[in-house]
Amino acid sequence: MREFENYLICCDLDATFIGDNLKIPEANLKALEKFRAKGGRFTLATGRTNVGMKLYLDEIKPDTPVVCQNGGAIYDSRTEEYIWTYEVPKSSAEVLRYIVEKYPSVGLEVMTTLDTYCPKHNATTRKHAYDEHFVFTEKDLDDIPEPWLKVVFADDPEIIDKIQAELEESEYKNKFTMSRSTPVYYEIFAKGTNKANAIEELSKITNTPLDKIIVLGDNDNDAEMLSLPCISFCPSNASEKAERSADIMLKSDNNKGVIPEALEIVSNRNKYN
Repeated sequence: MREFENYLICCDLDATFIGDNLKIPEANLKALEKFRAKGGRFTLATGRTNVGMKLYLDEIKPDTPVVCQNGGAIYDSRTEEYIWTYEVPKSSAEVLRYIVEKYPSVGLEVMTTLDTYCPKHNATTRKHAYDEHFVFTEKDLDDIPEPWLKVVFADDPEIIDKIQAELEESEYKNKFTMSRSTPVYYEIFAKGTNKANAIEELSKITNTPLDKIIVLGDNDNDAEMLSLPCISFCPSNASEKAERSADIMLKSDNNKGVIPEALEIVSNRNKYN
């Protein structure tokens, strides 16, 4: 049996697999080539939509379906179909209207299985579309079709800080899962949505035991998957919550490339087991 037979890497994308320049470090690509040659498989576990991660899907060609929308869906990039979703009730529009009225500068994004919608633009939403090379469909909130997978507040960090603090002390915290994925985004999902639940579903779909799954992530929205009974790593640039949740904090950061060091640790561990 090859060294990494039956292993699956599930890796966060932004600030973990890709550098701050939004490019994949060459070290990661070379390590993946060797990992696959030894029987390993690779996929992503990201907060992005299928559209937002398309450039990277084309470059790395995942070996299994990918976890996207922070666990709101599993997407098969080969068939271009969602194979599993966890849908946000459209009643979430209530909290969106409340926040927009109180914080008029905030931008809104709604991700569905059909498209990525922007009922309210600002500089942060425009930068999001520019960075990820996609175009929002502009629709009023009431006209956005279901199913919704994720809704996003987008603004400067100090505004998102206030929104996060308010919502986490509100009645809405019992109705939805809410997560901070970056300094400028605060996201709402169906209650119980996270990357961990989606990875558990992916393990069934791919017939991969959890103890053969290697997970890597850097931010608070990765904490649940880093706490799974998998082999979990965070880069040196990780948030405090991600660091507390991971088995091991790597010396490497996202700009250097995290895959080589993680695989070296797994390989060394296997030699003594």
